[in-house]
Amino acid sequence: SPTLNPNTAHRNLQISADFKTVRTSTRAQHYPDNSDRFDHYRVVICSDKFSSGRHYWEVDVNEVSWSLRKLDDYTAVHNKTETKLSVRDAPKRVGVHLDWEAGVLSFYSADSMSLLH
Repeated sequence: SPTLNPNTAHRNLQISADFKTVRTSTRAQHYPDNSDRFDHYRVVICSDKFSSGRHYWEVDVNEVSWSLRKLDDYTAVHNKTETKLSVRDAPKRVGVHLDWEAGVLSFYSADSMSLLH
């Protein structure tokens, strides 16, 4: 799975010691000041950079998920554009598939492998 970049993490996100897991926190973390840090939305960016190939990983879903956002409904966010998703059964895990050459980023319900976006 991708490695999280702590220099970009919002202060209300708690990153694990191995930089693989992030959780929301009601208490601000004591991260050093950094111009790359998100200060409005609870966001963290991965430090991995893909320049070719196909990549797949899975993430757990809870009340506050990342750029595949779940508030009252599911929304995919890319380049400040929000796309509402039609999801019948809320997934517990989401599969993320990146096909670099095709320029396609897809989200799947990991339980059923049904395409979300």
